[in-house]
Amino acid sequence: WATTGRVDNVYGDRNLICTLLPVSEMAEEKAATA
Repeated sequence: WATTGRVDNVYGDRNLICTLLPVSEMAEEKAATA
């Protein structure tokens, strides 16, 4: 595997945090950039 930066070493590896934007915000960004 390729080396990657770790979020929080062992804690980050075992407790992954997903930071996804709400669908409404994504729609607003698409409208703003279109």
